Amino acid sequence: GNAASSRHTDRAAMPLMAPTTVRDAFEDAVHYAQRHNVTDLLQEYVIRILAARPADPVAFLVDELANRPFSPPSGASSNPFYRDAARDDAATRAALAA
Repeated sequence: GNAASSRHTDRAAMPLMAPTTVRDAFEDAVHYAQRHNVTDLLQEYVIRILAARPADPVAFLVDELANRPFSPPSGASSNPFYRDAARDDAATRAALAA
């Protein structure tokens, strides 16, 4: 075969993965995405690209990643039970101290 055909793998020759292996791989990928806020990260950069509508989206994305990296919100800010004591006013501090 020529170089072009040698780059493609014959799917019939590939061993099939057991359903449990596929499920485990998928669950592992989902957990990775959750731990690393991949959905939030991708959503943020898609929004930036669509808002700016640059002529070269790839160059724009590279610049955004290098110069304005996205920081996903901390777990605390997304937790409805989290209270930042530093933002409490005097009345709240007094009430909580009582």
